[in-house]
Amino acid sequence: MQEFHCKIYQDYTISIPTHIRQILSILPNDEIIITVNNENQIIIETVKSKLQHIQHDIKKFFHNKSIVDDFIKNKHKDFDDEQ
Repeated sequence: MQEFHCKIYQDYTISIPTHIRQILSILPNDEIIITVNNENQIIIETVKSKLQHIQHDIKKFFHNKSIVDDFIKNKHKDFDDEQ
């Protein structure tokens, strides 16, 4: 684990060091997600990275099957249940 020091300015903006921005591939105007865990630690992720993790988790859940096929199958099933 690497540790970096950042500065918080009077207007509460945070300066993220260049090395961290490079590691996370953060570009100007990119959106990031900041999460505070139960131990009050901050986790910074890019939206792109977060989406990739979610997609990976979904693929694991569906065992690499087509998510669209499963959605359509369940949609028809739900529709049939309503009738």
